[in-house]
Amino acid sequence: MLSEKLREYDNYKENIKTQAGYLINMPPPAAVERISKLDDLLAIDILRQIDKEAEEEGKVSVVPYFLSLMDPDKAATLQRKMTKVGE
Repeated sequence: MLSEKLREYDNYKENIKTQAGYLINMPPPAAVERISKLDDLLAIDILRQIDKEAEEEGKVSVVPYFLSLMDPDKAATLQRKMTKVGE
């Protein structure tokens, strides 16, 4: 049972990486439109993955730009939850 849960988690992480890659390669307004429609926790996982990949590549993350294009209330909600989740 534990190995099944670990496999599910690994699959989830892999799917998050894939989705982050898709969104980074889209025009930012299209990516933001899609992120805005996701469940908040899924959106946060994807945004954190985008940040992580940018850091690993020594690049500036597009997450702040994505947040700036987002509806201000949605962006504030995600940022508030990102802060709480990270505690």
